Amino acid sequence: MMKTWGVALACLLVIAPATVRAQSMIDSDNDGLADDVDPCPAEARNLCYGAPAVDANTGDFVRVNANAGTSECAGTKIDCSGGTWLSDFGYNVQPKVSECDLGGGGEACVIDGIDALFGCADEETEDLFQCEHSDLASDPELAYSFAVGNGEFLVNLYFANTYSGTTMAGDRVFDVAMEGDVVLQGFDQVVAAGGSATAVVRSALVDVSDGVLDIELLHDTENPAVKAIEVLAPGGGPDCGNGAIDGDEECDDGNVSGGDGCAADCTIETGEPEGCSPSYWRRWRNLRQWQGLSPLSRFNDVFDVRYDWNPFFRGTQDSYVYASLWTYGHGCRGLARHAVAALLNAKHSGIDYAYGPAQVRRMVERAFEEGRCNAVKRKLAEQNFGHCPLGD
Repeated sequence: MMKTWGVALACLLVIAPATVRAQSMIDSDNDGLADDVDPCPAEARNLCYGAPAVDANTGDFVRVNANAGTSECAGTKIDCSGGTWLSDFGYNVQPKVSECDLGGGGEACVIDGIDALFGCADEETEDLFQCEHSDLASDPELAYSFAVGNGEFLVNLYFANTYSGTTMAGDRVFDVAMEGDVVLQGFDQVVAAGGSATAVVRSALVDVSDGVLDIELLHDTENPAVKAIEVLAPGGGPDCGNGAIDGDEECDDGNVSGGDGCAADCTIETGEPEGCSPSYWRRWRNLRQWQGLSPLSRFNDVFDVRYDWNPFFRGTQDSYVYASLWTYGHGCRGLARHAVAALLNAKHSGIDYAYGPAQVRRMVERAFEEGRCNAVKRKLAEQNFGHCPLGD
């Protein structure tokens, strides 16, 4: 009897402390950091911590779309809040090519949870979660290295299960180490996100003493996989060059170099800008110049706003983007034509436009939300009536 009680007491002494720690960990934003150590406990991406760190080897901000393939979801992306995610870099192992195959793959692969992380959602943001960087068990363990300098950094790793063979808890489990210490042990992205095809972030505060931040993804069950990587340096918030227009910035194209329409201080560079006018884009002969946008796309769908005026059919709701090019006047009607022209300028490969597509969409969305249509109209018009390199 005494032996039985002794075993029971020993179990309580071993198990109870771990149980108490698990129950006392409150993680309000589900980023993996307990609220008492989380610098931004109500914001999963922890952007209040600071701006993206700079990799000294490339001169680029460390905000990475972790896929080095050639598919549509790979490459540089601009998320729905205007942040720029660069093509995959800093890795040691060429990735196992992997794209979402859920729902048949491609556009049928829908990722939940993006709005909870970014406060918005669009196609390019979803692209970040439809590709991934993974490696085979036969390869060296997948690792990333970024020359960010010494000090404390906050690392965001983004995950989502997009493979039909690992949709259940326990199907894919792996560890993550940073600077040689395991920061995620037995990580299961399906469990962390609350389901398959759901975006989730895991954050870690890391001290770097050798100038290089090392991140390793270590095999357990199936292959480790990561969707995107973001490294933040302490500094009180977003800054010029982070790819998002903040505060008094006039533009932000994701770098601090001039000569590309957006100056190093995030003001629009002087001199005649490149841009084609609404009247150029609405000419029938110029429809062949449209890239990445159909004339029959709905204005409200493209810009995620509520705009109920059609210049051709009075009384109808919504409008095709082509029809919006014919709207005139002040306020949001006047903004509509310049919004469409700006988006076409931003999407065209032959135009060095001051804003990216996601930035244009976000500017327009905010203008409608905040009643600032005239101000944004003037800002876009300055660019749209610049030099049109496509002719007339």
